[in-house]
Amino acid sequence: MQNSNNLGLSLEKKDYHNKSKIIDNDDNNKEKIYWLNYDIENIKKELQELQDEENQILKDLEPFKKQIKELEEIEKRNLDKVHTYNEIKDATQNQIGKLAEYEGVTIIQMTKKLGIFLNSDEK
Repeated sequence: MQNSNNLGLSLEKKDYHNKSKIIDNDDNNKEKIYWLNYDIENIKKELQELQDEENQILKDLEPFKKQIKELEEIEKRNLDKVHTYNEIKDATQNQIGKLAEYEGVTIIQMTKKLGIFLNSDEK
């Protein structure tokens, strides 16, 4: 017979074991087994308290879930605006490049000619 198993049974007495019983094993030898006396009612009560606590925490989190959803929607709208801005900026830079090429000047010269300043120091 093994010294212990997943059921909390043991052939060796531990400090926390408070129950024991002598049993006959397959070899017709008597062995004493030890185990912890679980109080099922207290465990059920503790489990219910933990479930109640979990339910209360989930209830307390509800307003935050709503806020998170609202913030995610705002983030999506802002990202959509950034994408739109970048597309407009890219198209504008493309057109400025074509104008510069047409007039035979650099892009920097064209932006200055159009009154577009890339840095606030250029004014």
